[in-house]
Amino acid sequence: KKALAVPAPRGTIMDRSQNPLSLSTETVKVGVSPRELRDDTRDAVVAHLASELDLSRKTIRSLSDPEAAWVDVPGTYPPQVKALDSIPGVHLSRESTRFHPYDALAQDILGTVREGVGQGGIEARFDEHLRGTAGEEIQSRDTWQNPIPGRTIQVSAPTPGGDVILTLDRDIQQFGQEALADAELDTGSDGGNLIVTKPKTGEILSLVSIRDGKPGNLSAITSPYEPGSTLKPFTVASILFTSGATLADSVDGEEGYWVAGGKPLRDVHPFGMMTLADALKYSSNIGVAKVAEGLSPGDQYQMLRDFGFGSRTGIELQPEAPGTLPRPSEWSRPSPSRLAIGYEISVTPLQMAMAYGSLANGGKLMQPTIVKELRDSDGRTVFRSEPKVIRKVIPQKLAKEISEVLVDVINDGTGTKAQLGTYSVAGKSGTS
Repeated sequence: KKALAVPAPRGTIMDRSQNPLSLSTETVKVGVSPRELRDDTRDAVVAHLASELDLSRKTIRSLSDPEAAWVDVPGTYPPQVKALDSIPGVHLSRESTRFHPYDALAQDILGTVREGVGQGGIEARFDEHLRGTAGEEIQSRDTWQNPIPGRTIQVSAPTPGGDVILTLDRDIQQFGQEALADAELDTGSDGGNLIVTKPKTGEILSLVSIRDGKPGNLSAITSPYEPGSTLKPFTVASILFTSGATLADSVDGEEGYWVAGGKPLRDVHPFGMMTLADALKYSSNIGVAKVAEGLSPGDQYQMLRDFGFGSRTGIELQPEAPGTLPRPSEWSRPSPSRLAIGYEISVTPLQMAMAYGSLANGGKLMQPTIVKELRDSDGRTVFRSEPKVIRKVIPQKLAKEISEVLVDVINDGTGTKAQLGTYSVAGKSGTS
């Protein structure tokens, strides 16, 4: 006799409303020992198997051969065929197959399972929790120590794996995937990323990465990019927080041309005198960079760090890129002005989403989470995520002031295409 491991049913991954996104379904493999079939019932048994399992002629012929020791019936079958196990000479073995009810929805987040081991995404990150504990069975062997097909005795039953409940919302994830795919097609781009969060808790409701019309490699957390003007609100927040400046202060746009750090800086649309609020609203490179001269290199660097740039967010998915934020000792003469408008820095879409979330959350930067709860095989909660504040970056009053300007950006500034009818939207346009 030889001990064999019996794989445990793998736990289910669900969305926040407990809709299953990845679950294990039982399938059955059928094996037949023709020698064990009674001669007077052989033809009837083979005919019954052929009808139940839709067998090929080749398989039927092999089952009809009384000299054959063992025949593996090709394919897998639903659990409904378990009744065949009562027929002498017919042996069933159970297998577990990973099933995704919504096809490719959130597939890169979920990951896959190969030979019982999680590969990528949540399947890999929580593999130990999901896979459970294998059971054990004994397989009989003949005098020559050859396995006797179909002859096993269960010694211990497997313990099913636990479940993982995500913060994702199935419907929002689906809408996001469809909207991003449409946008990719409309713009002729190679791909894009879309993230929906709850600013007050840091929960991720939707995270979609698409490349060439298909789910990507989680580029929303793995692929930093140069953010351009979408970084300007954090530069303006830094200016207001570290100095006595206000949004009503005036700055000269130099009619669209100015030399900063020995290199020219231009605006697409020339401006003269304007307020700092208008410099942000209309995305003036010169206006924002000029006022940023009031920041010391240490303050400019530290404020960007405080908003979460240059370090990993700590989300449960791997690998996560930290992006790049050079230290002041590595800066060149133009660096302060370029950093002020989102260049010489790289960020991930998730970092940017969380930084904007801090403006919507009264200045509090939250740690993102995509895992809401872990449950054991008996359904008991063994872990529940709680909102975690990374730091209070700026005061609530200042966050509100910046947010109000970002509403103006959408209403009649550079981001009017982002308007959503009766919904009030705050945002910022940007070019990388």
